[in-house]
Amino acid sequence: MFSARYRHRAPLSLAQRAAATRRVLAVWRERPLDWRARRHCIALAHAQARAMGHRVPALPSIRSPRAARRALDARGFATVEAMMDALFAPIAPAMMLAGDICPLPAEPDSGGAAGLAAVCIADGMGNLFGWHGATGFSRLSEIKYALAACTGAWRLGE
Repeated sequence: MFSARYRHRAPLSLAQRAAATRRVLAVWRERPLDWRARRHCIALAHAQARAMGHRVPALPSIRSPRAARRALDARGFATVEAMMDALFAPIAPAMMLAGDICPLPAEPDSGGAAGLAAVCIADGMGNLFGWHGATGFSRLSEIKYALAACTGAWRLGE
């Protein structure tokens, strides 16, 4: 049902990974979290996976936290982490390179998304980019020193 296939034959170099990540962040950086406009962390992770060369399943229409929960349940996943495990190779958070993704636990004031992890993109230098209660939801933010809070990580582009 879900499988991660790749467009490229060889793993991406660090320079290619960084360039792909910069392109995705340039598009998403100024966008606020908006469920109705389909600007949420799953859409961000989907865009990052495609930029890193993955062929990922089509993104369902997720326009609310409740719709996100229903989409997970319909696909047989209990958590966002379980879905990512089915799509990508899991790694330790400390092994993340530029362009890899990881989840942070949802904050209680996460815009109605309680119980859903906030998927972020790693920059390869220990920082994450995503929407999280620690930084606000008005734009994609750099979250510093958050690797210890990651509940998993996945390698993209390999």
